[in-house]
Amino acid sequence: MGKNNSFLARQQLRQRILIDNARRYTIQQCADFMLISAAEEFGFGEKRLKRLSDRWASIFDEYADMLSEDLKGDKDFEYTKSLVDRRLEKCCGKYFKPWEERYRQEG
Repeated sequence: MGKNNSFLARQQLRQRILIDNARRYTIQQCADFMLISAAEEFGFGEKRLKRLSDRWASIFDEYADMLSEDLKGDKDFEYTKSLVDRRLEKCCGKYFKPWEERYRQEG
């Protein structure tokens, strides 16, 4: 029985590592594509790209922390969604799309 629990624990650890690596990879891809877009579409140079990258990371961390706290009391994290939507609507104006539309899942 001990070996079985040990094996299961190792499998769970491997799974958590795989998920964490996939999450970090996806986050890094998003940051990379945002920087490429800003440089190619808007002519951002290295200094502005550094400022954008730093600000993006700061906002990401802010909302990741908020989401983590929100999930403790609300599995649907409505508070975080509403704050993101409010802030994004202010930025995007008439091009704003609500959370449910931006995060619509297929299938």
